[in-house]
Amino acid sequence: SSREVDFYELELNVSAPAHSGAAAGRDAAADAVADDATYESGDDASFGLRDALREFLAVERLEGDNQYECARCGILTDATRAVKLRRLPRYLAFQLKRFVFDFETFERRKRADAFRFPGEVRMGDFVDGGDAVASGEVAGSTGENAQRYALQSILLHRGQNATSGHYVALVRAGDR
Repeated sequence: SSREVDFYELELNVSAPAHSGAAAGRDAAADAVADDATYESGDDASFGLRDALREFLAVERLEGDNQYECARCGILTDATRAVKLRRLPRYLAFQLKRFVFDFETFERRKRADAFRFPGEVRMGDFVDGGDAVASGEVAGSTGENAQRYALQSILLHRGQNATSGHYVALVRAGDR
């Protein structure tokens, strides 16, 4: 089954889970996407926005103990689950899931992993079917530029842990 839902925000992991392909290394297609000159800034091997997007959009196999249960008949079956971006909104916010629950200590903790932010990201690489701008929603333009988003602001948590700290907003001034 499938359903379409409008979105304006994507919740992304700050680092790759141990079982994901991003943690084990990239395949050739992922390497080609990562060659985007507006994104890469050196040889920093830290997890970044494009890595998090690839993980978010990866197909998840539901099998074994994690089979899908049919809502109609109650039967367990192997299946796949995926998020597919079909249209992009005019403005897009990325929320990083930096606060996690530690099942060993039963406490919330803050992930301090490094995370790369590009000054600009081409979202066309992540749109299913490449029909991202059919409705003309993205930044009022069409074509390749319509699938580009420029970083405008970042909201940071300043603090050592998940239970205390302050939030600081960094906003790009003018047209820089």
